[in-house]
Amino acid sequence: MSNYIILKDNEEKQIVKVTAENYYTFTPKSKTKESVTYITIYDYDKICKIVLKKLMIKYQKLINMLNDINGEDDSSSNYAQCLDELNKLYDMIEYKYKKYLKQELYNKFIEDLSNLKEFIVIGVENKNTIRR
Repeated sequence: MSNYIILKDNEEKQIVKVTAENYYTFTPKSKTKESVTYITIYDYDKICKIVLKKLMIKYQKLINMLNDINGEDDSSSNYAQCLDELNKLYDMIEYKYKKYLKQELYNKFIEDLSNLKEFIVIGVENKNTIRR
């Protein structure tokens, strides 16, 4: 359960400020003429869904990069680029989104990323072995 503090201006009948312990703020991509500067969400389950969607987009991008690496003419720099993206995603999960994810989702992402890292390292070793 979260604690909320709501400050209300009685003269203008508007809410001035809402503060809470757990919240997530982001800028939405708008296709309308009206611009929304930011949205703040206080519901933990909704926050988890939004963060999970963002992470899945980045995870799918990483998987697509790995799928594009095929054939013998690919260099180990492609594997290094994938490894860099994997490390960025790991850091993002660890330092930015860990508090918003449920523990089982966090553990699943970390496990999948470590498996992908092993796959990339084995791919780099195989490329280096073939060239020697």
